[in-house]
Amino acid sequence: MDSDGMRQIGTLLGFAALPIVVVYFVLFQRAFASLDELERERFVKDGALPRWRRMLALAPYPIVVFVDDGWVRTFAIVWVAVQLFLDSRENHRRLANAGFTPAFISRLSRISMLSGAATLAFLTGIALRGGFLG
Repeated sequence: MDSDGMRQIGTLLGFAALPIVVVYFVLFQRAFASLDELERERFVKDGALPRWRRMLALAPYPIVVFVDDGWVRTFAIVWVAVQLFLDSRENHRRLANAGFTPAFISRLSRISMLSGAATLAFLTGIALRGGFLG
């Protein structure tokens, strides 16, 4: 496929991720709203990942956006995918240790997968375009 075709697929993936992100936020807000006030506080306090984990997950985003090398962008997207998986597992483990029900954790897991799919589609779209400014 020529570079124009790859750029068009990249643009399509980038825009296709937007409605998925909106659905993710709606579903997450519904799940969060189903908790009572004490559970919400526990969710934020006990379920949150350390700041360094979040920074590690966000580190590859500028690489995908600004680096011209396709292999480096591909490595960065794989890094994001692995971090999404590891962070999601760790978050759900923390919630289980905090006493949240398996049903709630399962619901949150499905919502997290939707977020991961949107993130990977968006980043892949940017990479196929040759970077954000490409």
